[in-house]
Amino acid sequence: AARDESGVTFVHFNAGFQGNRGVQFAAPYLRAVKDQVGLLVGAQLAPEKDFSRYDRLIDLGVDHVSFWLEFFDPEWFARICPGKERVLGQRLFFDSIAHCAAHMPRGAVSGEIIAGIEPIEQTLQAIDWITSVGAWPTVCIFRPTTGGDMEDWQPPAYEDMRRVMAHVYRDEGLIGAFE
Repeated sequence: AARDESGVTFVHFNAGFQGNRGVQFAAPYLRAVKDQVGLLVGAQLAPEKDFSRYDRLIDLGVDHVSFWLEFFDPEWFARICPGKERVLGQRLFFDSIAHCAAHMPRGAVSGEIIAGIEPIEQTLQAIDWITSVGAWPTVCIFRPTTGGDMEDWQPPAYEDMRRVMAHVYRDEGLIGAFE
């Protein structure tokens, strides 16, 4: 209905954390949308240690895969994402992004990072690393949320975020209007 009534051409699934069965859990739905509806399909998954599961996603025809890397600096990752660090480890995010990017077209994989918490230089390094493996950096700017654990944290400075966004476009060869 979304395709027919609104012209939707892409659907993105977020499987959340399913332990080591996220790909297995999402695959039938991804396949059904590809086969029965004919849309472009993306999936955001927690990384898994068995990389053959990503190969299966690619074989299913998934068009985009994204991973919430969150932070480049391992200390900030462990501090802000202790559960992810304990259960998965930051290295698995890097390795999963690199594996998928090596097997999919350039830009079909994204590494999502949060800008404005870790030092800006670390965020710039994350952008450089993500683009170096052929993935696309998706940058989300930190904003404190009322009632959240980090509600008293200061939002990042405009100038810093402008620098981060310009860096994304510079790494991808899109800079021009931002300089």
